[in-house]
Amino acid sequence: PAARPGAAAFFSGGVDSLYTLLERKDEIARAVHIRGFDYRRENLVLAAEIDGRNRAFVEARGKAFTIVESNLRDLYDAVGVHVHLYHGSHLASVALALGFERMFVPASLTWAELLPWGSHPVTDPLWGNGVVRLIHHGLEADRLEKLKRIAVDPGALSLMRVCPGFKDYSCGVCEKCLRTRVALRLAGVRSPNLPPL
Repeated sequence: PAARPGAAAFFSGGVDSLYTLLERKDEIARAVHIRGFDYRRENLVLAAEIDGRNRAFVEARGKAFTIVESNLRDLYDAVGVHVHLYHGSHLASVALALGFERMFVPASLTWAELLPWGSHPVTDPLWGNGVVRLIHHGLEADRLEKLKRIAVDPGALSLMRVCPGFKDYSCGVCEKCLRTRVALRLAGVRSPNLPPL
């Protein structure tokens, strides 16, 4: 079938997806959030909080917001396959199902940090089908640069959720929360979701 016109972007409310949404705000018309991608679907309280906060942020900026629920992580967790091995194909399957002409995939790493990873600038575009094009975005900026960019947008740091934990919006003590807290301090900005260092 013909593609749906326009561009969409995957959106978790994390640093990488906030950066992509804000940097490509003139192109991106829709943000797509996958429930069950980076947190457990069965935590309905956390899912409702994330869905509500993400929707409010995205819609306040004039963008459409779509939630897709997926059990793919449940299936891979059950057989012991780590999310970092397959998350690019997970994103691609959702992109192809939705069918937008262009789908932005926020980059986790920079050009200097590239390593074998589930989502990668070389492999992500290969998931396209001639109708849907996947665009790996954000390789030019490291975490500190991304935080400085998103800090310019009112409300972005209040939304930001980086924690891969499954109970709280942000635990503040896991490796990902700690490195984000360090970057926030280096950037001279604060997020109400993470305690300052």
